[in-house]
Amino acid sequence: MTGRIFLLTAALVVLAAGAGTARAEMSRSLLRSPEALAMGGAYTAIVEDRDAAFYNPAGVAAYDHLSVHYVNVDPTVSNWVVSGWKTLQDLKTVNGSTVNRFMGQNVFVQGTASTAVLAPGFALIGLYDVQGALYAKNQAFPKIEYGYQTTSGVQAAWGFSVKDGRMRGKGKHNDDFLNEWRFGIGAKYLARQGGYRLLSATELLQLNQNTDASTFIGGKGSGYGGDLGVQRIQRLTPTTSAYFGASYLNIGDVTFGNGADPIRGDFSIGTGLKFKQGLANVTVAYDIQQLNNSSSFGKKQNFGAKLGLPLLDIYAGLHQGFLTYGAAIDVWILRVAATVYREENGAYPKQDPEDRLAVRVDFKMDL
Repeated sequence: MTGRIFLLTAALVVLAAGAGTARAEMSRSLLRSPEALAMGGAYTAIVEDRDAAFYNPAGVAAYDHLSVHYVNVDPTVSNWVVSGWKTLQDLKTVNGSTVNRFMGQNVFVQGTASTAVLAPGFALIGLYDVQGALYAKNQAFPKIEYGYQTTSGVQAAWGFSVKDGRMRGKGKHNDDFLNEWRFGIGAKYLARQGGYRLLSATELLQLNQNTDASTFIGGKGSGYGGDLGVQRIQRLTPTTSAYFGASYLNIGDVTFGNGADPIRGDFSIGTGLKFKQGLANVTVAYDIQQLNNSSSFGKKQNFGAKLGLPLLDIYAGLHQGFLTYGAAIDVWILRVAATVYREENGAYPKQDPEDRLAVRVDFKMDL
């Protein structure tokens, strides 16, 4: 059993070490949980909820009952979208005559709808994601990035656990204090159209009132991807556990062809602590993400904390060095979460930050 654990862990590290050419910018994730973002994005070691398939498939091994998430909607908007809604209402097409109205602004909109079936050691998720953005800088020498992208598909994850240590007490819960290894593997099939593009000077000159910028975005394609993950839970006391985790998502990149943007691979590691006291629990976590990416180390770090209470969770954290916070209410078949966070669009921290609001509405049933 020890040899099996070693081989699975070593495979994860070797795959990450051979992760191809380092990249200068952070990749855009497909699904970003508002709860995870409220914790700064530090989820690799501690995730064991419905988002495990997207952050670390090893967390799927923690599922101990059947649940169905009938409809889950995650809208995200940049702060300017809220304050500049009238400008967006007046916008018919993105062309040369309207670019000046967005100069100096960060405009970002994303919406993800998903449905999921979770069972012990297994997750099956169907999703549809649409997002768009326009970043226009420097009117004298314009630098304009814009995009419109849709992604749909199916994602599955499998997880299993191996426990070690000495049992305490009697009855069916006498193994609750055992240490635990969790391992997970994920697979996905996705179709994508469009992406994000930095307009060249020639393309800018071609824009006029009769030119629709969508012709520059890209075509449609489909692709397959895989994920690997591992978590270690070390029981320190009956109320305190230490968590360690690593995941390699989108191994070797998920490519679509026909000009659609790929989903870049992401190798991340993390650690965390969970404390339980009565009906309350406290979780703290720290992640270093996208280690296979050459971008600034400050953009890779995430830290977060969660206070769990009956029906209510409160979150706070640091995402890429910026404060994040949020809360979630869970009442039987409905869970609603809201998060305020800041995303760095530049190559270095505090170069070009963008304030965002993310919301989740999840209709679910535990069976």
